[in-house]
Amino acid sequence: MSILTIYHGSDHIVEKPALGQGRKDNDYGQGFYCTEHMDMAREWAVDAHRDGYVNTYQMEVDGLQIVRLNAADYCILHWITILLQNRHFELETPLAREAYRYLCSHFDLDLSGMDLIIGYRADDSYFSYA
Repeated sequence: MSILTIYHGSDHIVEKPALGQGRKDNDYGQGFYCTEHMDMAREWAVDAHRDGYVNTYQMEVDGLQIVRLNAADYCILHWITILLQNRHFELETPLAREAYRYLCSHFDLDLSGMDLIIGYRADDSYFSYA
């Protein structure tokens, strides 16, 4: 049995994670976002205006459909394409629209059957670059 320890930073204690309650325009779409790094969960939990909690979970991953975006089968452009498909933004120039079409036609991943996506985290500066 393979067990993964994951952390979720929040402004409240989340006893039992539930799907379908997050924003649809997050990096990987709607889902329950966790990390394998406690320090990162702390960053998500606390900001200048609030204290928070790091919720810790043990997750059995045997039999789950998992995509690991940092595996050799993928490159950073797969991740950027996922970001572009999930975040809301304006494609203001013809070049931007063509770049979007190119990325979607060459680096699109069907994540619909995935139970778990292990990948990178984008903050606003990364997304602005993309």
